[in-house]
Amino acid sequence: MSENILATSYKTLPEALKTANQIRRASLVVQEEEGSWKILIINDRFKLDEDLKNINVADTDGYININDSQGEILRSKIQLNRDDLDLFSELISKFSGQDNIITQEFSDIAKRFRSLITEVKRDSEAQDNSSQKDDRTGVYELKTLEYSCHFKKFIPTKTVLQQKLDDESYISFMLQINFNDKSGLDTVSPLFRKSKVPVKDLYNALSQKKAFQIVIQLKENILEKLKYKMFQTEDMEKLMTMQNPLGKRIFTDLSNYNLMDLKVI
Repeated sequence: MSENILATSYKTLPEALKTANQIRRASLVVQEEEGSWKILIINDRFKLDEDLKNINVADTDGYININDSQGEILRSKIQLNRDDLDLFSELISKFSGQDNIITQEFSDIAKRFRSLITEVKRDSEAQDNSSQKDDRTGVYELKTLEYSCHFKKFIPTKTVLQQKLDDESYISFMLQINFNDKSGLDTVSPLFRKSKVPVKDLYNALSQKKAFQIVIQLKENILEKLKYKMFQTEDMEKLMTMQNPLGKRIFTDLSNYNLMDLKVI
C-alpha cells in the first residue's frame, strides 16, 4: 500500500471529507466503483498519478482538500471530474523543481491553486464553523469484544474507553474493564506481577461472587508509535480491532497496557 493512500475506506462522502479536513496534508477524495470513498494524502506527490490509476475510481466527481496555515476555508469549486483528476495528478507527479513549467509561470503556485478553488469566508461564517470543531476527547462505552493476555482470553461484562486527543494525534488511551469470572481473573493476572496486589485475595473475592474493575493505560512506547494512525481511525470498532503486522490485535491485547487501578465491586 502506498503511503499516499489511506487504508480506511469510508461509506459516505461526509465521513471521508471530515477525515480529510483533520489531516494536516493536502489530499484527494475519490469514490471507488463499488461505492466507498478513499483518501489520497499527498505525502509522495511523485507517486500520486500512479496511485490514482491503481484505484478503481468511479466516473463521479472527486474532491481536492487543501490544509494549510490559512485555516479552514469554504470551497466554491471542489469537484473534479474524472479527466480533471487525471490531469491534476499528472501535473503534481511529473512537474517539479526548476523544470516545473507551472512554477515558472506562477511564482506562488499554492496561492494560485487556492484562488481557483476557494472563496473567502465572512467573519460570521468563520465564527460559526470554529464552534463546530470536532473533538473526540471523552469517555465511550465500547461494544463487547474478546481480550487476551499471554494466550489466555476472556470477554468482559463492560468496557469503557477514556481517550484524550489533540488536533492531530492521541495523547492518552485508557480502558476501564469490568469482569466477574475466573477466566477474566486468570487473563488479567499477569498485569499484577509488578504490583503489590495479593492475587490469592482476588480469587477469594471471586469465590464470594464479587466482580472486578481494572483501569489500564496503553503503554507509552505503543502510543507514541501509533498515535497518528489511531487519530485517522474515527470508528471505535475499527480502532479496537486494529492489527499489528503479525496479524495480532493491538488494543485488545492486555500485555500492551500498564495497570493503573483495581477495584473489587
